Amino acid sequence: INAAAFTDVDGAEKNPSNAYKINAESVENLSKLSHHLNFTLIHFSTDYVFNKSSFEAICENEALNPINIYGNSKLLGENAILKYAERFYIFRISWVYGRHGKNFPKTIIKLAREKEEIKIVNDQFG
Repeated sequence: INAAAFTDVDGAEKNPSNAYKINAESVENLSKLSHHLNFTLIHFSTDYVFNKSSFEAICENEALNPINIYGNSKLLGENAILKYAERFYIFRISWVYGRHGKNFPKTIIKLAREKEEIKIVNDQFG
């Protein structure tokens, strides 16, 4: 299970080298290793591989057109899996949150504790 990723979308624009090393090159290496050692690779990708803004679900067979460096680095990783791994699962996910790292729920909780009024975009859905 590949649980490693460069997930800082804005940071990928500032430091594309790290995004490509982690999201593309390391995934290529895992894909080759999966082929060589004959194991199933489970990989987590992103909806940023699409260039679509919609209120409806994005189907997995829709056109791929990454919207930024982060999305492109993740797509290159997916392409490496398709090229080298024989057995794999690719999950394209979004709106990940949890105890560690920064995420939307933690940001809202923090702002609610610090401010009497907060402003939030209302054009994003996840």
